[in-house]
Amino acid sequence: MKMPHSESHDQALLQQRIQHRPAAGWLTVETLLRNFAMISYAIDCERLLPLIPKQLELQTFELDGGRRALLSVVAFLDAGFHFKRLFPGLRMDFGQTNYRVYVRDRASGEPAVWFLGTTLGSPLYLIPRLLWRLPWHGARYHFDCVFAQGRFSRYQLDTNSAWGQARIHVQDTAEPMALLPGFESLAQQRLILTHPVTGFFTRPDGSLGTYSIWHPAATLSQARPLELYFKALESTALLGREQMQAPHSLLLQDEILYQIQLPPH
Repeated sequence: MKMPHSESHDQALLQQRIQHRPAAGWLTVETLLRNFAMISYAIDCERLLPLIPKQLELQTFELDGGRRALLSVVAFLDAGFHFKRLFPGLRMDFGQTNYRVYVRDRASGEPAVWFLGTTLGSPLYLIPRLLWRLPWHGARYHFDCVFAQGRFSRYQLDTNSAWGQARIHVQDTAEPMALLPGFESLAQQRLILTHPVTGFFTRPDGSLGTYSIWHPAATLSQARPLELYFKALESTALLGREQMQAPHSLLLQDEILYQIQLPPH
């Protein structure tokens, strides 16, 4: 469904999200996301609709001569992952990849994301999987990334996982994120694509869960694909290997702070 668009409304909501940092609870997590990569794909709505819970509706965009939905693979290294109030001195580093679809919450009308799944390079993935029934999966990560003088001279990430095997080999252009196809303004693009703060997920029993995050404004650069592969998208028949080599957009950032409000609801 095409949503009504107001640039001033989008800008106001975006600023509200950036400026309002929620108070930390006992399970609130803070982490620095390093080697941040966001690979987005335009996908036929018919392929995604059977997966999306009825409480949500797909965000759609005019792309490739028709209405398409967007799905992003967001990969990064969690650096200094810790609970802000519970054992704040205990910090961990591990890789993580989120597979998310851009949706709108029918109840609030606000843009959000729905998570197809997540891989985590730590046995900690079992905690959200068993305790909160999130669709999380174990993985092993190998980052080969070099960032210097404002750009990645090398970005290569290989992930070994039964559910989410992946390869992200890209070339940083060091060019700032520009207005991308399908969006009417940078404010709309940032609000929907780079600054969603509410995430939904489907539990094994079909019920809908949610949690929220906060982060400052992102400063992203554009990149070119060298080799991309995502088993999770192939096994769900959302994309073929050849289609994976032609993303809608590919964005990088050296590091960005995230705060995650847990537990999910």
